Amino acid sequence: MKKNIRSRKGVSMAEVVVALLVISIISAATMSVVMQSVNQEAKSVQVFEVRNSAENAMECFRFASMQQDGFDPELFIECMNKTTADAQFAEQDGSYILDAGSYTVTITLLTVQETEQETEQETEQETVYGFFYLAVNDDGEEIFSYTFQNGGVQG
Repeated sequence: MKKNIRSRKGVSMAEVVVALLVISIISAATMSVVMQSVNQEAKSVQVFEVRNSAENAMECFRFASMQQDGFDPELFIECMNKTTADAQFAEQDGSYILDAGSYTVTITLLTVQETEQETEQETEQETVYGFFYLAVNDDGEEIFSYTFQNGGVQG
């Protein structure tokens, strides 16, 4: 009778449990790698979008600065809003803010007060000479920032 039991072919419960455990461990490790890749890809897309927006900001600033009366902030924001698909910049406390969902861009114009001497009267005029660009993610971590002034990027 012992000869009969050993000759039966099949899988024991212990072997099935061990096989399922090995498959579960491999699946968990694979899912971890896939999730890290997805997160990294999302961050890369975010950085690409932010840098593209930053380049657009420089071009729009140059365009708005070429006006006869000097820099035109309305033209600058109009230009920036044409380059963004889903969201629009809104003015808030002298800055322009774009909430793009997964990140926020803040553009702050850099100005200087200039005094002009006209015949018998002095007038003060605010002149825009650049801007500060800051993009942060939903966690408040800086993605990208720079200062654009005098025709170029500073630090």
